[in-house]
Amino acid sequence: MITVHQYIYADTQAVLWLLEELNQTYELVYYEHQGVQVGEGEGRRPLPAMSTSLVLVDGDVQVSEMGAIFEYLLATYDMAHELFPESNHSAYFKGLFWFYYAQSCAASVLDGGLDGEVLAEHVAYWDHALEQGNGWFMGGEFSAVDMLMSGLCVRAFEQGALEDATHVRKLLAKCQAVPSWGRAQARCRRFAQPAQSLLSALKVDGVDYDIFTPERLMEIANQLYATDDGGNRRGVKTRQKLAEALLTLIRKGELAPTVEQIAQEASVSRRNIFHHFEHLDLVYAEAIKLHGRQLLGRVKLIDGGLPLEERIDAFVKLRADMFEFIFPVRQSALLRMHESEVITESVKMAQFMMRMDVTRLFAREFEENPEGGKPVLLTSLEACSSWSFWQVLREQQELSVEDAQEVLAQTLLTLCT
Repeated sequence: MITVHQYIYADTQAVLWLLEELNQTYELVYYEHQGVQVGEGEGRRPLPAMSTSLVLVDGDVQVSEMGAIFEYLLATYDMAHELFPESNHSAYFKGLFWFYYAQSCAASVLDGGLDGEVLAEHVAYWDHALEQGNGWFMGGEFSAVDMLMSGLCVRAFEQGALEDATHVRKLLAKCQAVPSWGRAQARCRRFAQPAQSLLSALKVDGVDYDIFTPERLMEIANQLYATDDGGNRRGVKTRQKLAEALLTLIRKGELAPTVEQIAQEASVSRRNIFHHFEHLDLVYAEAIKLHGRQLLGRVKLIDGGLPLEERIDAFVKLRADMFEFIFPVRQSALLRMHESEVITESVKMAQFMMRMDVTRLFAREFEENPEGGKPVLLTSLEACSSWSFWQVLREQQELSVEDAQEVLAQTLLTLCT
């Protein structure tokens, strides 16, 4: 089986995405930034400190650096050449160009903190290539080049360089609607960047929102909240038990449970917790997935073709049920967000999913809105249908659930008409 060794928060999701698209079974081994291994796995060679952040081991083969790993996986497992052309194909060298460009020139521009004009020139080049290629770097259809380049596009977005790059933003939205992306997302511990890039993509006129159908949104959510056994099912039940204990304590009103309290609630020893989780934050990560699965069981897809008032009525009832269910868990998350990357990123992902649902459900109203008013309408609808707005109604205004629903419904109707 393939093993991927990487630093715990390394930006290596493109490799996991390629493995998922190739339907390969793999195991992840994480390390701290000084080469110290995180988690189980005796006898594995640790990543050398201050060296590469990613090593793939496949039997006797060991490959490092993302570009080389891509070439190895495609040569070994993409035998039908569905993701990359054969060496005798006219597009082969075009693909090689993008591979080498991504790992050399483009990466150095993003890493080197160069003048913004230099980055802008590269982004404009990507945007033009996508325009000429009908939305894909290789032209015509999705390929491994889009997987590799999408990571650079996300980094460019984080540096504020995609404001005028409409085709790049569309690429990010399309790439992250591919089912294998969701599976990779569920395995990767570092998932804030894709969420942010999709949020950005939604602000671009012309993005094909149809790729995010209700069914696709549910598929993405199910993949994100799936239990990751890392290729090894040992201890899955115990980890689930500890996650359930944490959620139980939070719902009882203990918003910041200690390790000792979790152990007592789960009827295990403190030592047992750290046998399955390296630190408390990872217990929260498991609990977040469990809570997400429980929440998905309450979600009902709303028909975007219903009349406005019927859509709002169904939407408000669903959001009210969701917010009442997550209330104590969200309050607990607020207490730890400043010190927990896992919780911070999970909140961002939840916000992204809710934003996508708003975009889909009120698509008709966006189309009827003047061009300049679309971003304002989207932001306004997202704000008033957020958990924070609901918290103000329920806690500060001390409204009942029914009265809060009425206020929310009236606010949405006013914004949309």
